[in-house]
Amino acid sequence: MRSRLGLAVVLAAVFMLAGPARSADIAIQSTAAGELGLKVSLTLTGPIEKGDAAKLGSLLDGITEEISVTTLSMHSEGGSYAEGMLLARLFTKRLVSTRVKSGAHCFSACALAFMGGATQGLEGGDFISRAVEAGGRLGFHAPYLNVEQRQYTETAVEYAYAKAVGSIADMIRLADEIAFSTDILPEILDKRPGEMKELVTVDDFARFGVDILPVPQFAAITQSMVQNACQNGYVWGSTKKPGQLRDNLIAAQKPQMKVYSRKDDYFTGDMLKVYRVVMETGEGGEGSINWCLFDYVRTADGKSRTSCRGFVNANTLDEALARARQFDSSRSDANPDMPCALPIAQIFVDGEQDEANADVFGMVPYNTSVSEIQAVIDRYMREEKPLVK
Repeated sequence: MRSRLGLAVVLAAVFMLAGPARSADIAIQSTAAGELGLKVSLTLTGPIEKGDAAKLGSLLDGITEEISVTTLSMHSEGGSYAEGMLLARLFTKRLVSTRVKSGAHCFSACALAFMGGATQGLEGGDFISRAVEAGGRLGFHAPYLNVEQRQYTETAVEYAYAKAVGSIADMIRLADEIAFSTDILPEILDKRPGEMKELVTVDDFARFGVDILPVPQFAAITQSMVQNACQNGYVWGSTKKPGQLRDNLIAAQKPQMKVYSRKDDYFTGDMLKVYRVVMETGEGGEGSINWCLFDYVRTADGKSRTSCRGFVNANTLDEALARARQFDSSRSDANPDMPCALPIAQIFVDGEQDEANADVFGMVPYNTSVSEIQAVIDRYMREEKPLVK
């Protein structure tokens, strides 16, 4: 039996096997002494091809000093998806942070490799560490085969189909290994050759678990900033479809809310005056309301720090306040009814987590372009009264 279907049924789901012969240029850009060892900055430019993971591994093995932080800046159109997966696993294993700098781009197999970025914090523990600078571009599409338009035997089509199914299984396994949600895979696999799922908005970066640099600055919190953070945390923290959840949000211009203060040490280890905003956010069950608990503190060195602590279910503001006062991070029996998930919170710069502005990316509307985040925050601070003086 012969078929004129070519491999159309699998072009959007199989690893690209053909590509440029030239492989990526991988080089050490700089080294510097750090608190816990050598800080190494690397660059990867050009097409990703077979052997690039081994090349990077050998480069790292050749550094004899103890390495504390390794950061790889990437600029590539893509290439071999199979090699991209090997690179992603290597980044996670060898704790290589990945970056796309302003003016650079990382597409296709490069984006897949980028997702493996990881680092070790100063106090131990491995963390996701993958970030795009404002002006950088990160884009995904389904892996595919470069094939000629001609007739193919039934055996050839069956083989390609088997490779397609196996490729999807490999991507699912990789997602689990390098910590990115399989929920985003349909968005990647839906993009055919010539199409691209490029990360543009805050919502894109949040759902893909990719950080944004530089970290926007803010000197106070306003109603809109807290309302955005609570609404985004409400949607991003649920397994339900975002559209359904956003329909449940309370879109009042003046939501019910109350601000009170207390002493707590969970921000820095020192007892500080922490301000808690209790704000209505979404509809709960049986006519009740989900109330957001959002904390703000200004540290001794003048930094503003925030934490969206979660949601409690209550019928009235007074009931929500009573539950909020019971909530304490040191008590295991005082967990929120629903977590507030602002995934763009693990910002690592040279191995140190910038927690001062951990939730700032959630403080703007979910459809805000990354290039507009700071401008939106500045407008809020200029046009609205701060919730805490």
